[in-house]
Amino acid sequence: GVPPHDGLVTSLLASGDAAHRAGLLAAATPDASLVDALIDAGTRERVSGESSRAGVAFEAAVILARRLGDSGPLAMALTASGSDARRRGDLATAERLLREGVSIAESAGLDVPRGRAVHQLEIALKLQGQFDEALACYRDALAVSERAGHRADQAAQLMSIGNVLKDRGDYAQALGYYARALPLVGDDRDTRSAIYFTTAVVHEFQGDDALALDFYRRALAEDTANGYVVERAIDLAAVGASLGRLGRFDEAFAAMDEALP
Repeated sequence: GVPPHDGLVTSLLASGDAAHRAGLLAAATPDASLVDALIDAGTRERVSGESSRAGVAFEAAVILARRLGDSGPLAMALTASGSDARRRGDLATAERLLREGVSIAESAGLDVPRGRAVHQLEIALKLQGQFDEALACYRDALAVSERAGHRADQAAQLMSIGNVLKDRGDYAQALGYYARALPLVGDDRDTRSAIYFTTAVVHEFQGDDALALDFYRRALAEDTANGYVVERAIDLAAVGASLGRLGRFDEAFAAMDEALP
């Protein structure tokens, strides 16, 4: 059947007039399912490339969630809206919304919404060059994952900390975090490949092309096993470049040729 609130969501997205949208929202009865419907609609619009319509949906979700007064839906709406602002490049707005989302979820003791808000805030801070604050957020999220015993989340947070340290130029520390993440990955080939590749990049930055080659090849093995065509081509190009720097030109040309479609 037709999902509840579908008519309101459709009308909001179709309206190009802010005053008309405000009237629709003022007449609506806020509840958690309506907030969820708007967040879902915003996500679909963003994936479809309709950034303006996505922004309308996320903004409406925040407005109704504030009226509802329930910390959970409000934290989720703020996180969705903040994430959308980050994707649009409005990092100041993203940071403001996400900090509010973290604060509300934290005050209500809501670990899952808080974790999602913290993750998005970390990215926004990193993009603004606020590396120390980003690291503090990642380490805080890591502590939450460790308390909950979520190994996959721990691996993701450790890798993220490593990435911030890499971007800051702290290569030795970055490698340490990547090494801590690997045993927690389990069967997740995607994350394992990402860790191998970024580890290779750091070794390359350090001038150790032999180690870089080893880890690029590990990433290549994972992406080949996954059947990922694009990622495999990127890995092969990186392998070829490493071989070239090592003076192994025949092997380098072979890898580059294999990388080409």
